[in-house]
Amino acid sequence: MNDLHGLRFGRLLVSDEFDKRRLSNGKPTIYWLCECDCGTALWVLSQSLTNGNTKSCGCLRNEVRHNINGCKEVHGHSKHKNATKEYSAWLNMKQRCY
Repeated sequence: MNDLHGLRFGRLLVSDEFDKRRLSNGKPTIYWLCECDCGTALWVLSQSLTNGNTKSCGCLRNEVRHNINGCKEVHGHSKHKNATKEYSAWLNMKQRCY
């Protein structure tokens, strides 16, 4: 196993080795204690760090989701979650059809 102490993966900084275990397939793995840039500490599987599956504590996903939903209309709703006039008309038309 590689030593990941002090390495950065996305927003995560590896600070300490937490635990060595065997996965269900028998392969050994290590959990690393990481600190996210937002200040959250979490334990992450070694292979999740090295293959790029885990880049933050979840704050990155929330930030990306907020930026996407806050900057443009999504499914007929404005960024304030109010239906547009066009979307309301379309929904009413569909209701009349069914």
